Amino acid sequence: MRKETLIGFLVLFFTSGACGLIYEVAWQRMLCLVFGNSTFATSTVLAAFMGGMALGSFALGKLSEKARNPARLFAYLEMGIGIWALAMPSLLASASSFHSALYRSLVSHYFLLNISRFAVCFLILAVPTALMGGTLPALARALTGGEVGRSVGLLYGLNTLGAFLGCVLAGFLLMPSIGTEATITLAASFSLAVGLASLFMSRGCSVARVEVEPGRGRTLALVAYAVSGFCALSYEVLWTRALVFFFGSTTYAFTTMLACFLLGIALGSYFFSRCSKDALVLLGVVEVVVGGSAALSIVIFPVLQDVVTRLKDVLGGGWAAFSMARFLAGLLVMFVPTFAMGAAFPLASSIYSSGRVGEEVGTIYGANTLACILGAVGTGFVLLPRLGVTDSILLISSVNLALGAVLLQRTRLGYLGPLAPALLACVGWLSFRHAGPPAVHSGVLRRGRVLYYREHAAGTVTVRAVPPSPYDLTPPKLLEVDGLNVAGTSLELITTQKLQGHLPILIYASLNQKLPENVFVVAFGSGASTYETSLYDVKSITGVEINPAVVEASRFFREINGGIIEDPRYRLFLEDARTFLSSFEGTYDVIESESTHPRINCDLYTLEFFSTCRSRLSEGGVFSCWVPLYSLNEEEIKQILRTFLSCFEDASLWYFPNCRNKHLLLVGTTRKLNMDPEPILKALSDPEVARSLGEIGIEDFEDISACFVAGGRRLREYCGGGKLITADRPSLAYARSMEYMDPERIRELNLIREGTGEVHEAVRRLTEAVALSFEGRWEEAIVEVEEAMRAWRRPWMERFRDMCRSVLLTESGLRNIEERNYMLALRCFQEALGIFPSPLNHNNIGACYVRLKRYDRAISHLRAAIKGWPGCAQAHFNLALAYAAKGMKRLAAFEMRRALRLDPDVGK
Repeated sequence: MRKETLIGFLVLFFTSGACGLIYEVAWQRMLCLVFGNSTFATSTVLAAFMGGMALGSFALGKLSEKARNPARLFAYLEMGIGIWALAMPSLLASASSFHSALYRSLVSHYFLLNISRFAVCFLILAVPTALMGGTLPALARALTGGEVGRSVGLLYGLNTLGAFLGCVLAGFLLMPSIGTEATITLAASFSLAVGLASLFMSRGCSVARVEVEPGRGRTLALVAYAVSGFCALSYEVLWTRALVFFFGSTTYAFTTMLACFLLGIALGSYFFSRCSKDALVLLGVVEVVVGGSAALSIVIFPVLQDVVTRLKDVLGGGWAAFSMARFLAGLLVMFVPTFAMGAAFPLASSIYSSGRVGEEVGTIYGANTLACILGAVGTGFVLLPRLGVTDSILLISSVNLALGAVLLQRTRLGYLGPLAPALLACVGWLSFRHAGPPAVHSGVLRRGRVLYYREHAAGTVTVRAVPPSPYDLTPPKLLEVDGLNVAGTSLELITTQKLQGHLPILIYASLNQKLPENVFVVAFGSGASTYETSLYDVKSITGVEINPAVVEASRFFREINGGIIEDPRYRLFLEDARTFLSSFEGTYDVIESESTHPRINCDLYTLEFFSTCRSRLSEGGVFSCWVPLYSLNEEEIKQILRTFLSCFEDASLWYFPNCRNKHLLLVGTTRKLNMDPEPILKALSDPEVARSLGEIGIEDFEDISACFVAGGRRLREYCGGGKLITADRPSLAYARSMEYMDPERIRELNLIREGTGEVHEAVRRLTEAVALSFEGRWEEAIVEVEEAMRAWRRPWMERFRDMCRSVLLTESGLRNIEERNYMLALRCFQEALGIFPSPLNHNNIGACYVRLKRYDRAISHLRAAIKGWPGCAQAHFNLALAYAAKGMKRLAAFEMRRALRLDPDVGK
């Protein structure tokens, strides 16, 4: 084959790799829209995709061996992939209706449902993925000369490098800008172009078989490469789960992690394609390197958060710098082991080859792909839930090290075999010293006491008692999934949870002059909103939650969820909400959506989801949707409103400025909104309902009216025309705003607020006070609250003012401590304590008394702080100092040990 033709085929195979990864990412998204985003559903799609590739690699590898012109076969395969890709949207549309019927029949039989899903997925993906699996054997047969490892390694490296480019293009450019279907169409056009170009170049490219003397250890090499594939996908699952705590759970974060993984493999395969001599020795060495470096990745976790922060600062800040910082940090964790993983394919191919290149490459690649399926599924569903990330990485690394030892024992360097177990022991010891959940090292669990921690296949769930604010009487508890807060017991979160549970019910009662009979709640969270709904006389409440560990963690929130899981009216399904609602034909009087942030789960903010919810409402039904004000810019919030308004002609926006609230509630109704006070007041007369709403300050119809921001017509004027969020173009999944909380998002509520009179003026000032509090301008916030109270005085306003005063006094006290003005600091903290007897205020007072050498008073306040906040390392440390100063050495040592156990850096 001429050099120009060879280079042409290499470029085409690089392009084929890019298209293949684009298909994988895009088809995964489209299939999850049909089958759901539950862990079982996404794993089913992955298994079907890789299973098809394995099947194609085996079958088409044998076919390529018989083909007189395998380059032409490669051309036909590429054209087949492109044609099938163009047909994929139509196939998925047909599959969607079939899956809905299947889902309705098997929803209570999870095993049968997932077997059926796999069958449907496999039928859809079998043809294109089998064709993809056959491209490498066909082209390897066409281009391979005498040095099998060199040629195959070069091909595999270039194809994987193309996959790296496809990953970056799909995740960062194509899908965010032109949508999923257009991305597939573009990739399909490139596949067709590759096929046509290959067909043209294949003329006269018939290949004669090159006889190669079989090397030693062919079967061992095949088994070793299969085991290597199992380990590789296991690592990918585990590193992805670990790195979400450092990189976040956005689409960009997952794209970055996959890109790091692919780049290492591509470069490793290319580099080791030149190393065919002593291939068995090298294969044993690289397996030892994979195992050792993968285990050592655990040691990187404690410093990774600082690495990301420093890289971002060095690169200049902003979204692009943060993305590059994540990429470089990902390479720090993954590059060495993935580089060594990439070496396995050319080395194993060189050992296994006996002259039937196409068949043998197909066999070894297919075996590896099947093992990859087992690695991904087995790790996600067995190892991760049972052992956790850290221990699972150590276990898989021990497999690599053991494999390396076995391989080395079969070579002239057999004496090095025992070094692998020795290395495992060293790595295990070093890693154990730095072990612990990745969440601990990311900073997610540094603040507060961990009450619950579980690494589930659907996400890592934690419950923490976090440090209280100056106005918290006890440490608030937070429920987090993969480091993202989803519920909790702080006043801000309780306000949101209660409004979500009560407001839709009250609006329904106002519209229909009766309470709803059946309610549907999307996501469980702490269970608080569902519990608030259960306070009303409703017949049934149906809920869906995608992560079983979230439900398990709800026992730590019994004080706000009332043990709702035990309510006989409540039925919970562990399933994807969108799939559940689109598959069932029944209706609900009220649907409450408590999704996570739209940047994490944009599918529950799309036109299609809102339309589905609208179609599942009974006559006079009400739909409510939680909307965050943080980590979104003005246009992104407008997109949510605009999309919602396109499905609900009668819509309204609600917000309660009783605290530093940063959450909105969107409500859509099937009838024109008309707030009738009588049924609302009747509902509020129920003692349990009144008690519950009274906890956030709502006592009567006037308080509820104060939550109203604007109706549909005003919201449409504010949003204007523009983009909608759709399943094909989920724009918020690709949002790039970096600021966590921009107070202007809160101020914008005053620009669209409807109403006149004293109540309107008071609420407008309170909203401005909330914005000022997020800017740290507490004195001005207090002034705004007091002005609001002059117009319309309510008890919850006084609490908000006192919260602001308490924070202002605490900050003033801390500044005085820095300036060594301990008496002034003490007065500030004492005044704050008089407003709210918070454990934080007790600790601050105790710290002042220690510095003023008034140890008895210090001990009294510090004990009070620890009683209310047992996890306060600083309080234990200060108490140790007070005891030591009084000569109580045993008590001082005891408290110092507790302080260091809670925070090893305390006192530094």
